[in-house]
Amino acid sequence: MAAQEILTYMMKKRPYIASSLAIYDPTTGTHRTIASVGYSKRVLSHLDGWLVTDDIAYRLYRDQGDRQIALKWSEMPFNYYETFSVQEVFMPAGFREGITLRLHTRDGRYTGNLHISTDDPRYPTREMMANEVQCLQTILGNFTDLLRSFTAQFSGQLEGSSGCVLTQNGEVVDLPRVNPLPAKLREALASRITELDQGQIPEVFLFRHGADWYRVHTGLLSGDARVIVAQACEIPYGLTIRELEIVDLLITGATNSEIASEIFVARATVSKHLENIFDKTGCNTRTSVVRAALSKNLRQLPPFRGKH
Repeated sequence: MAAQEILTYMMKKRPYIASSLAIYDPTTGTHRTIASVGYSKRVLSHLDGWLVTDDIAYRLYRDQGDRQIALKWSEMPFNYYETFSVQEVFMPAGFREGITLRLHTRDGRYTGNLHISTDDPRYPTREMMANEVQCLQTILGNFTDLLRSFTAQFSGQLEGSSGCVLTQNGEVVDLPRVNPLPAKLREALASRITELDQGQIPEVFLFRHGADWYRVHTGLLSGDARVIVAQACEIPYGLTIRELEIVDLLITGATNSEIASEIFVARATVSKHLENIFDKTGCNTRTSVVRAALSKNLRQLPPFRGKH
């Protein structure tokens, strides 16, 4: 709603007949309009698609990076009026001048586009371009920062943590204001997570990497991308690796016989481990152990047996 209000206010103050604001999703490499005034669906589809992939003016903007200079069609170093965008899309829609501004955050990350169109070639004026449009680059750039919204979902787990976003294609996208995951830890997590079905992955789990343990918070984003936030930790209650494995099986409701079969030990060995677990957690029933384990997020990723 705020994005629509921004455009509506701008349109009331200036002689523009259409404008739109689109966000860039780095997890999918796509653009999506979040607010628009005066553009048809066909024009918006062009702005979010062909324009950003093939338009010659947009390539010029992209090559300028986060220091893009706002230029109207008539100010391009080539005849933009003869291009596909103008001849086949903009002019048939009634537009005679316009600007596309690539938006960036203060730290230089690209986050989306602002499009403005007019039916009068005099607008926007050079003064408007320099004093208003150009200034919107960073203001709206922070507003359209999709990664910042991803980070906000895990704000309570970020202090002292490292994180990233893994795209469906296996690419890594760093999160703003979050330390990047160490490469080897990231590779180990990605390898295990991709082995599993999505429903097998807890939102919070313990993960062992080398001699260290990490508490991992994770969740799906758009386009099957996954955010991963990890923080070094100790195993609660001083449980051993084997005891932690048994606790994880208790959470699934496994009996002593099933646990013994799963970890290839005798039932008597399982009973002994359970006595130690009861003692360390201060619990006296399996149910209370499960309750304590869930409160401490004592889950692990399930062993790999192939996807179903």
